[in-house]
Amino acid sequence: MQFLNLLEQQRNWSPCILYVDENLNHFREFEAINADQGYEIHLSLNAKASLMLGLKLQPDLIIISLDLQDADPIEIIRFYKSQEALSNTAILATSQFQESDKIELAIENGVDDFLLRPYSDALVSKRIRNTLQIIAIQKSDRIQMALSNILEDSLNEIYIFDAVSYRIFYASRGATNNLGYPIQELQTISPFQFLQEESAPEIKAAIHSLLESSDSQAFLNAKFQRKDGTCYPVEIYLQKTVVFSRPAIVALATDITKLVQQREQVERLARAVDSSADAVFITDTRGVINYVNAAFTELYGWSAEEAIGQTPRFIKSQLNSKAIYSEMWEQLLSGNNWQGTLINRRKVNPRQACNLPLLGQNTRQQQSWLDDYCWVQMTVSPIFDQRGECISYVALQRDITEKVLHEKKQAQKHLQAVIRAGVAKSLQQQSTLKNKLQQVLTRLLEVPEYKNLDRGCIYLNNDQTRQSELITQYGEFHAAPPAHYHEFCFSEEYIPFPVTVRQMQIVNQCHCDCVTKQERQENASHGHYLIPIMHHKVPLGALVLFSDIFPDDDPDQMLFLNSLGELIGVAVMNDRLTEELKAARQEAVEANISKDLFLANISHEIRTPMTAILGYSEILMEQLEPGSQVKMIDTIKQNGDYLLCLINDLLDLSKINSQKMTVELMCCSPAEILNNVEILLKVRAEKKNITYLTEYDGAIPEYIQTDPTKLKQILVNLIGNAIKFTDEGSVRVISRYLDQETAPCLEIKIVDTGVGITDDQMKKLFQPFTQADASM
Repeated sequence: MQFLNLLEQQRNWSPCILYVDENLNHFREFEAINADQGYEIHLSLNAKASLMLGLKLQPDLIIISLDLQDADPIEIIRFYKSQEALSNTAILATSQFQESDKIELAIENGVDDFLLRPYSDALVSKRIRNTLQIIAIQKSDRIQMALSNILEDSLNEIYIFDAVSYRIFYASRGATNNLGYPIQELQTISPFQFLQEESAPEIKAAIHSLLESSDSQAFLNAKFQRKDGTCYPVEIYLQKTVVFSRPAIVALATDITKLVQQREQVERLARAVDSSADAVFITDTRGVINYVNAAFTELYGWSAEEAIGQTPRFIKSQLNSKAIYSEMWEQLLSGNNWQGTLINRRKVNPRQACNLPLLGQNTRQQQSWLDDYCWVQMTVSPIFDQRGECISYVALQRDITEKVLHEKKQAQKHLQAVIRAGVAKSLQQQSTLKNKLQQVLTRLLEVPEYKNLDRGCIYLNNDQTRQSELITQYGEFHAAPPAHYHEFCFSEEYIPFPVTVRQMQIVNQCHCDCVTKQERQENASHGHYLIPIMHHKVPLGALVLFSDIFPDDDPDQMLFLNSLGELIGVAVMNDRLTEELKAARQEAVEANISKDLFLANISHEIRTPMTAILGYSEILMEQLEPGSQVKMIDTIKQNGDYLLCLINDLLDLSKINSQKMTVELMCCSPAEILNNVEILLKVRAEKKNITYLTEYDGAIPEYIQTDPTKLKQILVNLIGNAIKFTDEGSVRVISRYLDQETAPCLEIKIVDTGVGITDDQMKKLFQPFTQADASM
């Protein structure tokens, strides 16, 4: 084809001239002189602008004025001569000054000729014509050389033969190489000697048609046979011409063996595509489908006859953003592949009926055939021909619906787990039940993934009024939610709901959130989830959620919402138990206070006569002579002291229970406290023939910081118990100083030889008081 283009270029050559001058009159004068010459003349009034114009036009001749003012014409000429694209362009200089130094400089820098102004018509025409003739000769030589190189170097087979005798005038090197004939032998035979017999009639008919008609060219396929007997397919281009005044044919033959193999491969690929498990369709450049495989019809439900001739819009859904399609076409029109995920529309399928209770306007009868969708992983590729032009698009779609649904299911489960955890956290906060329930609605209804849920309210049963009362609400309502759950009207007719909601219910096409009949007509209807709030199958109230007109009846969704009702039920029951526990604790506190008051009053009433008994006992002991009566009075005094001690213990215990016991720290002598305790208790030990010993394991501090009264009372109680439960042996009180870095202290141990306590009794230490031996 390059060979023929060069021939056409040589035949249709029209000289191109670029005229560079700041004076428009000069150009008009030049143009008028050459008006009938058929030249293609371009003007540039700006020297600098002519630089880019010259590179763009690549003219055969540039005429430049040496009298330019806005630029140095010599520099402009040098620029022209330095550009490879203008290497075959001739340059003529013009000037109105014959003795101009610039003319010599211009010639030195490569100007081919020059013209003086004002122009002489005959001289200008002759100079221009001579220059263009030289250019034409040079161009012809270059074309002839290029033609010769093309003919010899072409891998295609080029033949020129007589259209009547079929004798070959010329055969290219590619022809001799492909056929295996030497050039001398080819010039003695006709093309029909290496054409296979089945191809010869078609070739003869094509040549005859070219000679008899106005057509100048023809395309056809044939088979050539090499000298060694092997054959190969060729694509032949025939063009009629004239050689030595006789009609001739120029034939260009291209070996299409690889193309045929590619076609066979495409056919095999087509069979493979037709049996592919992935959906495949092919469109032309306008997007019209011309092929679909069996997997496509199985995936979408449309037959091949229904799909072919349409654009893919019939499977396009409104669930994909426009940006996806814009990106796809941007890539395809740039010659690139495109990959992405789409939600496409199948042929309509019936929607499965919901297996939960449905309330509203005959929703079971109104369920219609709804569009069914599928997710596909799509790859689209442009198909190019040998010239690099896009001729079609092939799209491969893999059905990933199950995979996407599984991923969405897992994401939904994760989201539901997060919401459940957030709801549980809200219900465990230290706040009022109403605030907790308000946070539950906020957490659930502000989740972006649950945008179809926008309003909600919670009702709890009141055991006293036997009604379910509104506790809290969330969202923007047209009409305020009713104060009691049974006041909801979920359909055209009033449908009362019992307080004891035990099963989750779905409501379709509800208008309960409307004040007037007009609002019912203007506002879009909605749906409901009615979720029971229960605890161990005991109904406590209801969670009412507002959703789309047809709430999602997915079983996992139902389980999730039911679990929220159960969580709220646990929180409600815990709140009630907490309130009951607070009331019981308050009753216990009041009972303790009454007990303390009783003990204080009883102790006071007993202390008064006991003080009198002890006082008179001491007076009688001082006045009576020693004898049996003194011993009796002494017994009365000892028992009275013991009873007074019991009264003091009761008062202290009362103070501890009422948390009124105070500790008064002061500086005191531990040795003095131990000595006083020994004086008080040693007599009791001697009466039981028990040895009472006060021992010091090393030096002890002279003074310590403590409450001496409390310390003495503790020691009296502990040592008294040791004496009480020891029948023989000793009771030792051992003191030692512990020099600890953080807090130095005084350790006092009471060691006795009594019966001790068992391991079971040991576990009861520091528990509410019980006597180890109840018989004592």
